[in-house]
Amino acid sequence: MKFIIHLFLAVFAFIIVSCSPDVSRQAGSGSGTQTISSSKFPAHIAENKSTVTAEVEGVFIKDRTDFFIKARILKVEDNPAYLSLALQGASYILVPSFQFDDNKKIADSEKNKNLEGLTKLKVGDTFKAVIYYEQFYGWYIENVL
Repeated sequence: MKFIIHLFLAVFAFIIVSCSPDVSRQAGSGSGTQTISSSKFPAHIAENKSTVTAEVEGVFIKDRTDFFIKARILKVEDNPAYLSLALQGASYILVPSFQFDDNKKIADSEKNKNLEGLTKLKVGDTFKAVIYYEQFYGWYIENVL
């Protein structure tokens, strides 16, 4: 009986390994800056930042540092230094990306004060910010401009 179980596990492992996609293949020529993986989900998304003007569709506040904003992107500015994933006309849930001090508390900084100021916005207000996307986590507001 143990032999049959071991044989089954070996065959099952072989099937799993042989069916996995070959992520070493990439589309495109070597001169491009972006590569496309054959896997449905890439290993990671390259560092990306988008400078946007957004219109508030909703502000959802638990407290002054625990909140998120639903916003529609009105304008995306081009920046050749970073890949931009934000799309004009799209709506995103944006979470503030606060700076922390050595004690893992929110630092007293101008950046954090600007982020906290977003809690005062109302539906229809606009703001300009740098946002970025993290795979599996979503959209973050890096800085309010």
